[in-house]
Amino acid sequence: MSRPTPPRVFMAIMVIGVLAAAACASRPIHVLSGNPAVAFRTLGMVSGQGENEASAMTATVAEAAKLEADAIIVVNRRPVGAVMIITARAIQYLAPPPEQ
Repeated sequence: MSRPTPPRVFMAIMVIGVLAAAACASRPIHVLSGNPAVAFRTLGMVSGQGENEASAMTATVAEAAKLEADAIIVVNRRPVGAVMIITARAIQYLAPPPEQ
C-alpha cells in the first residue's frame, strides 16, 4: 500500500508545474506576409503542415518558438494532397517591434 503524498511535496510539485508552464508561455510570435518596417535578422527557415491552414500555421509558429523567434515571414503556402504546408522565415527584431 502506498503512502499519501505529504502536503509539502504536493505544493512543491505544483509550484514547479506552474513555473514550467510560465516558462513555456513566451511572448506571441507575429505572423507577417512581408518584411517588417524595422531591422531584423533571419534565424532560419521553418515549416509546418496540417490538415488545414490554421493547423499548419500553428505548427509553423511552434517551430519558430523553438528558435526563440519574434516573428515569422510567410514565404509559401501550398496544399499537397490532403495536407497544407507553410514555409516561413523565422526572424528576430533588432529594434523595438512595430506596433500591430
